[in-house]
Amino acid sequence: QEIVCDPTKAYFSTKLQTERIETYILAKKLRKILKRPISVCDPFCGVGPALATLLGENNLVGRVLASDLNPDAIELLLDNLRRWDRRDYPSEPKRISRLHEDRIVGVADDTKLHEDPSISGAWDLLLVNLPHRTVELLPSLIPLLDRTGTSMIRGRVIAAESEIDDVNEVMRKALPPRLPGTPEPTLKIKRDYSSSLRLCSFEAWIRPAP
Repeated sequence: QEIVCDPTKAYFSTKLQTERIETYILAKKLRKILKRPISVCDPFCGVGPALATLLGENNLVGRVLASDLNPDAIELLLDNLRRWDRRDYPSEPKRISRLHEDRIVGVADDTKLHEDPSISGAWDLLLVNLPHRTVELLPSLIPLLDRTGTSMIRGRVIAAESEIDDVNEVMRKALPPRLPGTPEPTLKIKRDYSSSLRLCSFEAWIRPAP
């Protein structure tokens, strides 16, 4: 997919494309379990690089929520969605709203999305790409998941290498019970962020609520 971006307004890293492909592979596994197109919530979407990969395959994704605090990023996202979806989208960024039956897009305080009953509890795959705050924000994001079936959280975290075990423990305590037969959510180091910090990723398979 072609992604329109303006680095003076909103940035995305091309170095993370391997991560996006891994997310795509996990999304296909989730679709196989659910036996239907999955609903994807990307509350820190930027210009949409994660969605570009997922929307590139027919019938992988059904409903999408894409939001960001940066109006410039949403403006660029709308331009991208217009081409990826081959549908009309507004040119100006606005407060989050339902632009199509299966597309909720706009500017939003992502930590408050769960307060909207039309959004909360509705999503199979939750993407969390705010690596400095991912673990801190999990309690406000988990209610977005559809717990009637299997769901997944895929996220990035920046952590000191010496503290990764401690972060793993905090993260696991914050997450709902994992799907039986899947590994414990664990930070995997992807690359150096600085001399002491590492950019990590994780995935958490979440079992349905009782």
